[in-house]
Amino acid sequence: MKSKKSYVLLLAPFVLASFWQSKMVSASEIANQNVTVDSSANNNMSSKLSTSNLDTIPESTSEVTVLDQSTNLVTENVVQEKALASSEIQTDESIIVSSPSGDLSASEDNTLSEGNALSAVGAVKSSFQSVNTDVSSNLKTAKQETVVSLAAQVAEPVTATVDDKGISIQYNELIPQNTSILFAVWGDKQDQNDLVWYNASSTGYAYVDFSRHKEYGVYHIHTYAKRNGNMYGISALQVTLLTPQITSQIAQKDASSFTITVSNVPSTITSVKIPVWTDKDGQNDLIWYNAGQVSKGTYQALVNTANHNNEKGLYHIHIYGYSTILGGQIGLATKTFSNVESRPNATVSVVNYAENKTTFTVNVVGSTNTKVLTGVQIAVWSETNGQDDLKWYKPLISGNSASQTIDIANHSNTSDQYIIHVYTDYTDGSRVGTNLGAYKIVKEILPVVKPNVIVQNYQADKGSLEVKVQEGSKAISKISVAAWSTADQSNLHWYQEIPIAGQETIIKVNQAYHDFLVGNYTVHTYIDYTDKSRDGFNLGNYEFPVKVGLSASQGNYDIVNKVIYLDAGHGGYDPGAVYFGTSEKTLNLQMQTLVKSKLEAKGYTVVTTRTDDSFTDLLPRSEKANNSLSDLFVSLHFNASTSSQASGIETYYYEYYEEYPSRINEIFHNNPERLSRSSVLAEAIQAATTAKTGAKNNGVLRNTFAVLRETTAPAVLVELGYMSNASEFQNISNVNYQEKLAQGIVSGILSYYQTYSV
Repeated sequence: MKSKKSYVLLLAPFVLASFWQSKMVSASEIANQNVTVDSSANNNMSSKLSTSNLDTIPESTSEVTVLDQSTNLVTENVVQEKALASSEIQTDESIIVSSPSGDLSASEDNTLSEGNALSAVGAVKSSFQSVNTDVSSNLKTAKQETVVSLAAQVAEPVTATVDDKGISIQYNELIPQNTSILFAVWGDKQDQNDLVWYNASSTGYAYVDFSRHKEYGVYHIHTYAKRNGNMYGISALQVTLLTPQITSQIAQKDASSFTITVSNVPSTITSVKIPVWTDKDGQNDLIWYNAGQVSKGTYQALVNTANHNNEKGLYHIHIYGYSTILGGQIGLATKTFSNVESRPNATVSVVNYAENKTTFTVNVVGSTNTKVLTGVQIAVWSETNGQDDLKWYKPLISGNSASQTIDIANHSNTSDQYIIHVYTDYTDGSRVGTNLGAYKIVKEILPVVKPNVIVQNYQADKGSLEVKVQEGSKAISKISVAAWSTADQSNLHWYQEIPIAGQETIIKVNQAYHDFLVGNYTVHTYIDYTDKSRDGFNLGNYEFPVKVGLSASQGNYDIVNKVIYLDAGHGGYDPGAVYFGTSEKTLNLQMQTLVKSKLEAKGYTVVTTRTDDSFTDLLPRSEKANNSLSDLFVSLHFNASTSSQASGIETYYYEYYEEYPSRINEIFHNNPERLSRSSVLAEAIQAATTAKTGAKNNGVLRNTFAVLRETTAPAVLVELGYMSNASEFQNISNVNYQEKLAQGIVSGILSYYQTYSV
């Protein structure tokens, strides 16, 4: 009768094979699994870095995710394999290793630890040699006996050589027929999550690519032989892949930059990134620099301190590389660098100083051997009354130097101690303050000569006079004349002029600026000096007994004289628009002649700018109108456009543009009454001319044309058609059409007079 141990041994291969088959994952199954790589993690750079520990910077979080299907090697000691890659083999056989104790239970399911695997190597080798010698005999004996005796240990059959990218594994013994060699390889981190099976070649060689395992450190290599459906453990090795051992060097390039050189970078590091920040204010100036490869294994980055608020002092530098082994970033080194400017500051001094002089010069002098200036500010004030006369100067920098002349007239302009502080800014981000001290100035006291202020050309019947000012010993910055005739100063008007140094100034006072009121006018003059002092002069009273505003052209819009001012645009060397051999100036004059004759036939007086082909500038046109008795002003024009399709009639009246101030019509250019009357006149002429001609009605528009701005009477400018439009040109050059245009203009003017009849 067979012993109990014999039955167990006979049953063990079947039980183990069944267990192996139930736990094994085939290569084809793994090959069909989805492999997910989180590529976005390659650039997962933290915005916050530890100043001492690279581990706080997230490296690549790329992962290869495989379904967790475990495979067990069943023996007295079992190696737990968690997953197979696409290079693995499919097997459903048990790996049988004879137990030194002679006991092997089919129900045992122990995981072979690294220590167990190494302790079993001798038994594995002996068992494999016995199998090679006589497999049939050994199997037969195994059925009859519970223990296979172990032979003496032999030399290591497997060797492994490590390079930058992987491990070359060599099985060094002969491989029997119908036998294959397999290597189970995994990294020490996170158990066997990266386990890969490698098939040896016919010569016993296999290559392990580190990028399949994505880790540095200790690698485990277990070698197995597969023969006749059985797996036999042969050896267990360990090799170590060290993290890249780079070197780095930091060198000051100039006052505002330094270079970081990273050397001995292995080929498995394909790019280098370097975060840099200063010790001040945390990581508020953190910048990531992409180092460029300057030669094989050497990378370099240039750090500009301007990117870090031009700060001096301690800089933190971390070095990271993209590892093809990890498929992500790896911390390589941490460094610090002290950025200190060694060059001296610019020299600051006062020159051209004398106690009896009222000016002196502050010089800031740098050179190629000093720090580079980016800004200079000079504060100067007199000692008396605190800093009430403080003034800041910002001289221009040229050739790394700056100079500023100080005049005490810009301060208290008195005998006093003048205090000078200078602040210099440099490219390294530093600011240096220099107290140059106090400089005594004794100002010579000169006799003060008052300006000569008088009234001249007083013309009572014309309601005008002139105030003449001649400069005294003090420089004048502004002259103001106030004149009024009413007790409550309701018609007060201020006249102001900026004088030219050394020249007399004439200011004209006119009744027109005081609502044309008859009365006794009080005239005061105020002189502002450059030293910020002021004098006042009462020039007395002057009677304006006659109301001189005789027409709207002087701003008296209540008077109607039935006088019309016609302005034929352009003339002389100014042709205006020219199309089809015809000048606009010619058409304008033709229209003026037609309109003038029609108005005169109705009893109106017409004043014109020109009656022939002569040139009159824009301002004299308005001056002539303002000196007339005209009730209104009409400027006649024809239009043109870059578009040949533009057509129609449009009429303009004045609109105020701040960038175009009035030169001779300051009081009345934006007068509400003038604008209202101008609008009525424009609407009347626009409606009548388009009705008479049937031309396109482009409406009433507003602009700041000079003749509309500077003319005191209600004023309009009429564009009577487009010369650039061939069809419309045929009309406007036709005498019959011109007659209709003239009728429309006259009709509009008559309508205006009906609105404002007396």
